[in-house]
Amino acid sequence: MIRGDALALPFQKHSFDLVAVITSLEFIALPDQAHVEAMRVSRQGLILGVINKFSLLGWRYRKKGGSIWGQARLFSPGELINMLKPIVPKNSRIKYRTTLFPLIPGASKLP
Repeated sequence: MIRGDALALPFQKHSFDLVAVITSLEFIALPDQAHVEAMRVSRQGLILGVINKFSLLGWRYRKKGGSIWGQARLFSPGELINMLKPIVPKNSRIKYRTTLFPLIPGASKLP
């Protein structure tokens, strides 16, 4: 196990083909800096697993409060896209998908 800080990862540039950040950004004080670090250590891309603040689950966590979710900062897809635009290479695409409700008409499958 390697202990590290999402804002200063203990890895060389391009150490990994792909970086996955799952239910972490919600608890990081500077999520945009965490994105920069994740992109730095990735050769090909980044997968973010976050709870959409506009989803039923996001609403429930915000309403619940008190627990760890009361401290979480949930993001909308638009907020994440705006955070990523400045650091994603110009020839890259930003895509988002739903995982909890894949049967919703119009919801795309994960890549």
